[in-house]
Amino acid sequence: MVEKESKNKKIERKVVESESVDIMGPNWKIIYIPVKGHDGIALITQRQDADYIEETITGREQGKIVEKKFRNYDEEYERCFHRLPGKKNKYGFPASGYYLGMLFTAMDKHLKGIDGTDVKRHIRVLAQEGDLVPFEYKELKRVVSNPKRPKGSPDTRHRPWFYGWTAELCIRYNADVFNPSSIVNLVAHAGVCSGIGTWRPSSPKGPGPNGTYEIDKSRLGKNLEE
Repeated sequence: MVEKESKNKKIERKVVESESVDIMGPNWKIIYIPVKGHDGIALITQRQDADYIEETITGREQGKIVEKKFRNYDEEYERCFHRLPGKKNKYGFPASGYYLGMLFTAMDKHLKGIDGTDVKRHIRVLAQEGDLVPFEYKELKRVVSNPKRPKGSPDTRHRPWFYGWTAELCIRYNADVFNPSSIVNLVAHAGVCSGIGTWRPSSPKGPGPNGTYEIDKSRLGKNLEE
């Protein structure tokens, strides 16, 4: 008669000595690339704060009755700014905007030898304050435009237009996949093909000529890496 093994029987774990394992992670490096807006081309920012979205859009989706109010153009204008944390008159642009521009450029085959999947996995544009990349500018204008709504009726928008803006991108990349030259070239192409902000070339709903930029060669050092 064969005796069945007990389900509660403890299994002894044998410790076997083995060779040490070397974990080879991504070869991350940091590169700093200065950029500047094209002459005569504005960077147009437009954002909506969380309270406004909760009060209007989310409220409607949840079936809440949203009280109709007269539009306050000054308040709408102020909501367009991406202010640096704790700094009233200092502005930035989301790091994700620059990254998506680089990804759009790679996915759309604007630059030979750079694959969109590699950009997804091996490149990150790092935010420097909050989720923003700070920028400096020479001139700020409040511009009123009258774009059409989806159904064709005219709208009125008050937006900030920044001229003569400059920024410095801090980019982390896998040096086993990309080299500094390929990163600089990707940023240069993204500045022309994609841009950032409202009415940029890559905007899916309202493409335009704004928000384009180029490498600022006057500030581009020989040693780009940290």
